[in-house]
Amino acid sequence: MFQYFGLQVWRGTVEWGHQQHRHNEIELNWVESGYMTYNFGGQKIVVAEAEFAMFWAALPHQVIDTLPSTQVCWATIPLHILLDWKLPPHLLQHQLQGQFLKLTAQQIAPYHQRFFEVWSQAFLPPLQANVQQVALDEVRAMLGRISLLDLPTLWQPTPFMAAHTEEKSYAMARFIGEQFREPIQIHDMAAAVGLSPNYALTLFKRVFGLTPNEYLTQRRIAYAQQQLILTELSVLDIALDCGFQSQSSFYEAFKKICGVAPGQYRRRLLPD
Repeated sequence: MFQYFGLQVWRGTVEWGHQQHRHNEIELNWVESGYMTYNFGGQKIVVAEAEFAMFWAALPHQVIDTLPSTQVCWATIPLHILLDWKLPPHLLQHQLQGQFLKLTAQQIAPYHQRFFEVWSQAFLPPLQANVQQVALDEVRAMLGRISLLDLPTLWQPTPFMAAHTEEKSYAMARFIGEQFREPIQIHDMAAAVGLSPNYALTLFKRVFGLTPNEYLTQRRIAYAQQQLILTELSVLDIALDCGFQSQSSFYEAFKKICGVAPGQYRRRLLPD
């Protein structure tokens, strides 16, 4: 499911149990209390109390575990704003390459809980443009400080074979995440985890709420979005590099997921 959040900052408890979703913003999380566990590209990643997370939400993700009392502050930042900020290129590349960044309070000091509380208040009615701008300037400064760090990654390739049925679904998602540029089919995904194609399809949909082929298409489109932003490759070259067999099938999938054609998507984010 592709959603649009735009520029937002808010606080609250965690709604979870929904199927995987994706949106085109960079997402920031600050866990004030409790924890939440993400399924991110087939990896289970726990963001604990007093930890900060940042990732490009165009990649399918889902909260799969938390506590009812968990309190989180979220921010979603549209890509065009992040591009306008002209942050060090390696930070944007780190995100658009599908890396999940997780940091401690000490690593993002002095931008921790109190700042997130103030930022969320800045986006509550009645909205004041000058207050919001100050909050955005502080978020930009925080990301600038983060860019000075040796950016860690939690995206580690792992063996595909898994012992438990649910783990096999996550292993299939990891296989897709690493092989999506190849002409893979459901039988390839199933064979990678030692399942029959029919059972693999049923199991994957039960865990993720979408079929392996739907997940594969979403992963290819997320990569296409990255290439449209970071490179000057033609739309045809990007389509083929993403694993699509034709430009027409790429256009159809891209417009269905993103709501606009690839060229229009590039022009919106990178105006002349």
